[in-house]
Amino acid sequence: MQPRAAVRKALVSCGAGTDHLPPGAGSALQDIIDAYLLQCEAIGSAGGRIVLMASRALDAIARHAEDYALIDARVLKSVRQPVILHWLGPVFDPALAGYWGRTEIAAAAENCLCVVHAHKKKIDGIKVSLLDAAIRHSNTWQTELLRNSLAGLPEFAICV
Repeated sequence: MQPRAAVRKALVSCGAGTDHLPPGAGSALQDIIDAYLLQCEAIGSAGGRIVLMASRALDAIARHAEDYALIDARVLKSVRQPVILHWLGPVFDPALAGYWGRTEIAAAAENCLCVVHAHKKKIDGIKVSLLDAAIRHSNTWQTELLRNSLAGLPEFAICV
């Protein structure tokens, strides 16, 4: 019996992350890579599209933007189809403060864009969930992120 999505040719997306790691278990960057790869493989082998979720474990051990770039490079190299990145901000989860290696949104967005541009063919889009009062009242960084993200990225989607 075929899964319903296959019968109807539906696109099914699933979040791949590191939440299955016990607290404190992801003590090295390789632990984080392995955790992402485990979930990406499960989703990909079932025919699902991957939403690469923000990781508390990564944010807890990352020391700079290069750590995020390394993780994403290793994970994106392994996926069969382009993914959607999900940037979940500290309003939703305080443990994710400073994601992408910076606490300032504009600087974090710049680091995020470096990953996006380095792996254009492996990224279909990005879902940015930050909901911060200062951000809502100033769309400067959103406009810049949108303009920079779309440059040279065919069919690239961004949701803020």
